[in-house]
Amino acid sequence: MFDLLITGASIVDGSGRDPFVADLAVKDGLVAAIGSNLGLAEETIELAGKTLVPGFVDVHGHSELRAMTDPDVSPKLLQGYTCELAGNCGVGVAPVREEEKASLAQEVAGILGRGPDVWNWNSFPELLDRMESGAYGLDLGLLVPHGPLRNYVMGERRSGLASERDIEEMTAILREAMDAGAFGLSTGLFYDPCCYADSKELTALFETVSGRGGIVSVHQRNEGDRILESLEEILAPAESSGVRLQISHLKVGGERNRHKLDRVLETIERYAERGCDVSFDQYPYSAGSTSLYSLLPPSYLALGFSEVKRRLDDKVERGNIRGQMEEPEGWDGVYSMLGWDGIILTGADLEENRRFLGRTLREIGEMRGQDPFDSYFDLISKEGKALTMIDFITDEDSVERIMVHPLQCFGTDGLYSGCPHPRTFGCSYRVLDRYVKGKKLLTLPEAIRKLSSLPAQRAGFDDRGLLSVGFRADMVELDLDGLEDRADYGSPSLTGRGIPSVWVRGRPAVRDGEVVSREGRLVRR
Repeated sequence: MFDLLITGASIVDGSGRDPFVADLAVKDGLVAAIGSNLGLAEETIELAGKTLVPGFVDVHGHSELRAMTDPDVSPKLLQGYTCELAGNCGVGVAPVREEEKASLAQEVAGILGRGPDVWNWNSFPELLDRMESGAYGLDLGLLVPHGPLRNYVMGERRSGLASERDIEEMTAILREAMDAGAFGLSTGLFYDPCCYADSKELTALFETVSGRGGIVSVHQRNEGDRILESLEEILAPAESSGVRLQISHLKVGGERNRHKLDRVLETIERYAERGCDVSFDQYPYSAGSTSLYSLLPPSYLALGFSEVKRRLDDKVERGNIRGQMEEPEGWDGVYSMLGWDGIILTGADLEENRRFLGRTLREIGEMRGQDPFDSYFDLISKEGKALTMIDFITDEDSVERIMVHPLQCFGTDGLYSGCPHPRTFGCSYRVLDRYVKGKKLLTLPEAIRKLSSLPAQRAGFDDRGLLSVGFRADMVELDLDGLEDRADYGSPSLTGRGIPSVWVRGRPAVRDGEVVSREGRLVRR
């Protein structure tokens, strides 16, 4: 006898093939049979007129701390995500020395949220053990973040080049973490301290991950003026090492760079044709989201926050920083591409600054009676990396051209700031409502493939992403007629409509749009 039998659904199985009507049986958390007249089950659910699809897999998540304080991870689960690869962009919480936990918690808060008051781990294997003790709304796998890894090894030297000994220590820690169950490495070459890594360091890390069959996820050094050079920087060591490379949230930043998109895609295709195992993920929005602190020039990001704060109190230093932000040389100057009108404050710790949430940096300057630069510098001086932003970095045409590319899959890049980007709550709803139902840019089977089996394959979750016999019975009920994406920049936390049920391991996790159980666990590679 089966544990669960779902009858009469239109099945979109995640492979990209056309929908078909069939019954699906579950036994011991796996899909046991698909067809008709399958036999008896402990529970039978009739889904005639509804669509059954695989649980969605988020190849680009940041939920590791959120899961410790909100184990439901409801922003993801309620939109159909049943599995996430967390620890992206080189941002994370291990390895970490005891005396550096408080500063790292402050540093990552704008991206990962606050997390638990007590961090009872230091090494990455200890973090895995800590998370393995919990039950969550969805399954979570972790990447080793390059930022904490580099900081752990190099300490106060983290803004310099890594020595041979530094690289040996980093790769040894990385091997230990992967042997304990990490899925690979993430780096954020746009962020401190990852931005100080050279090709020698990157190649060694890529080779280490390749040797253990893992994935390297990369937030590029530059997504704007020097995006082509940035691509070559990561594609070359990926090709030579044979590692599986995932380019994070692919986009071309700034109107002045939009003409480069053809060359960006051609460059990736050229490496793929030569055998490089490369793909890229994308969130389906024209605006990005990250730390407001990251607008500072790299030479200032290399300094400790107390030193940055001291310099921001000096008018001459402010003038120097402003000049570099207006005319960046060799780094991704987001302000120079967008101006203050294209940047919105979304997260702040201090109550006095929360009244500015949802406002552009120009509007905040006007509210404070200041030049926008001085307003920005004062905000940073008070809160540092706790401040987060939404930046309107690209355009809808570019989003759509990337979306239809065969090497593309979806990732939420969901952050947990005070006023989050709508992608945290609405990524899958937006794909299905706007680009499948509305614009018909993607067929339903192709969209589901890009939300499920393709990101599962890229991440290394080999037992899920398909409704196929022997695969995990992670499933989502879609009511296509009632599907509605409701999260937007004004109301980013609204959950959409049209996903009444979600099953994790064949057990109900969401029923009637409400979380009813936590069936997810930490997944080790």
